[in-house]
Parts: sequence; C-alpha cells; structure tokens
Amino acid sequence: MEERTSDPRAVISVVRGRAALVRFIIVLRIAAIATLIAGAALVTHAPARLAAAGLLAVLLSVGQVWLLAVRPDTVEHPMLFVLVDLAGGAAVFVLTRADPVYYAFTCTSAAVAGALFGLRAAPLWAGQMVAGYLVISAVLRAEAVPDSLATHLTGIPALFVLAGVAASAARTAVTRQVELALTALKAIERSAVASERGRMARELHDSVAQTLRGLSFAAFALPESVRRRPELADELAGTVARAARIAADETREVLDGLRTDGADTAFGTVVEETCARWSARTGIPVRTVLDDVEAGRDVEMEVRHELVRILREALSNVDRHARARAVEVRLTGTDAGLVLMVLDDGLGFTAPYDLRAMAALGHYGLVGMAERAARVAGDLRVLSQPGCGTEIAVRVPLGVPPVAAAGR
Repeated sequence: MEERTSDPRAVISVVRGRAALVRFIIVLRIAAIATLIAGAALVTHAPARLAAAGLLAVLLSVGQVWLLAVRPDTVEHPMLFVLVDLAGGAAVFVLTRADPVYYAFTCTSAAVAGALFGLRAAPLWAGQMVAGYLVISAVLRAEAVPDSLATHLTGIPALFVLAGVAASAARTAVTRQVELALTALKAIERSAVASERGRMARELHDSVAQTLRGLSFAAFALPESVRRRPELADELAGTVARAARIAADETREVLDGLRTDGADTAFGTVVEETCARWSARTGIPVRTVLDDVEAGRDVEMEVRHELVRILREALSNVDRHARARAVEVRLTGTDAGLVLMVLDDGLGFTAPYDLRAMAALGHYGLVGMAERAARVAGDLRVLSQPGCGTEIAVRVPLGVPPVAAAGR
C-alpha cells in the first residue's frame, strides 16, 4: 500500500506508521551514540573531540525526533529528510572527525533511508558503503593500526547495507500491518452497517409496519361501510386516524432511537433522557431511580437498544391505556446483569401467567417486549391487577451473546 491509495485513512495511517518507525530508528541512534561515547572515552586520546561529536549528533537527532513528533507528515518528503540526515552525518565528520560517532550516525542514516524508500534506497547504501571504505582506508594508511583491529574496521561499511535492508523490511511490515488493520476496520464497519440495517428493518416491522397494516385494513373497508353501514364508517374513520397518529409516533420513536442510542453515552443517561422526553410529551411525571454503578456501566449495544425499546413501549402503554398519574423507572444491577423496571399507578389489568396468552387478549405490545427481552437472553415479568397499577420488570444478563436467545 503506497501513499497514492485513494483511501485517506490508509494514507494517514501509512504516514504515521513510517514516521513512528523513523523516530524509533533515530532514538536507537541516540542510544548507540551514548553507548559508544561511554566506551570510547576509556581509550581515546581526544575525549573533548569525541564529546563534541556526540553532542552535535545528539542535538541533530533530538531535533529530528521532535519534528517527526509534531509533524509526522514530514516523511511525505523523504528525499529532503534523507538529504538533511546525510548532511548531519557529514557535519559530524567534517567538524569533529570522531570516527565512532560518525559511523553510528551514518549507519542509522542508511536505516532511515530504508524506512522511507524501501529497497529503492539500495544505491544510497552502496554509496555509503564505498564512502565508508574510503574513510577507513585513509585511516589505516595514516595510522599504525594492528591487523586484527583493521580487520574489524573493514567490516563496518557493510553495516550500512544491513541496516538499510532491515529498515526496509520493517517498513514493509508496518505497511502490511496498516493494510490488515484497515481491512479489519472496514469489515467491522460493514458488519455494523448491516447490523444497523437489520435493526431498522426489525424496528419498522415490529412497530410501524404492523400499525400501517391495520390502518390499510380499516381504510380498505371504509368505502364499503360508507355505502352500507354509515355508523361503522364513522368508527373505521376514527380507527384510521388513530392508526395514522400511532404510526407517526412510532416512526418518531424509531428515529429518536437512532439519535440517542449512541455508544458514547452512558446507558443510565439514555434511560433518563428517554423518560424526560416522554414526560414532556405526555405531561405525566416520571421519577427515575438509577443505581450509580449501573447507570455508568458499559452495556452492549444490542442489549441497550432492546432495553430502551422495551422502556419506550412500556411508557407508550402507560400513555395509551393506564391513565396513570405518575410513573417510576428503576435501573439496578445484580451479579447476573441489569434489571429495568417500569411502575405506574394506573388502572392496571389482569395479567395472565403466560405472556404468550396476551396476544389473544390484544396485548401485542407486551408480547413484543417479551420477544425483545428474549433476543438478548433476558426475560420479562408483568405484575398487574385491576385498580392496582402495573409493574414491568426485564432482567438481562450482561456479557451473553444475543444469539443465546435463539434457544429460548
């Protein structure tokens, strides 16, 4: 993956990755120079010159590290960066002629070129190696150097090529890692989009679609009723109007859910905001009781979505049927997971033991809530008696994959 790729994230990631690699190489240079100075100071006859060379090299390197930290895009101009780095090495040699520091600096210059150009820097490494042999030859001719030491010195220029190849391999590894990371990110994004589309389809099917289906049946029967049974026509017209209003409310709730179910918002805050909006719309006061720990706890997106939809459906039922004067919503936690409760002081009703029997009684909202709880491996309990209000409690385990509900 080169910077010419059309994906802006890939360009930024590659640039930052290579900038980090070059910074690492230069930090290694600083450490190597410090180690060389400490060792060579014990045997050199010119410690002042060695110290001056080391100080110059370290200052140049620190400046490069700082520049790459604040402007990583500097590596987008690799030729200029490498030329400046080579000029720094030349300055160290010309001004101080401190050989150990010079070789440490230029060896890492080869690595910098490898990190920025890859194997395309091979001509530069060859040139550095030739220059290194020329410098060593001049030193060996000018000074009496034991043969054993001369043999070691002649191996130094080969390090330029080795350092460059190693940095080139690291560059390739960084690029491939970026490719893998971006591929994984795109897969996650595609999965998230598919999941969101599935969720939207399920929301529309479970709420708006069913309401619109009932509305269409009533509208289809309306013309015939106008001709034959005018009294039924009035009732059907009212049914159509109510269904249209309910569909509009359900659509608004779905859209509200998309805006408020953000993963960056604490679940307790989402519960409070949901209750506050419903209370402002209906005029019925809602008291929220949130467990401090559970209110700020991270909840899986699928779980929090289903719980919020259950909460909205429960509050909607209170508005439509309960004639309640007050509502209380509790969010608490146990070792097993979360418990969300909605209590009202309304009319109440006779709740059957088996929630599946509620469909026969027309309580489709309660059946839908139970199905939502089952999708996230939870369960719904309804307690109510005529004149005694209603309590709805849903318990959901945390850390259990939603597919666990498939076998329920």
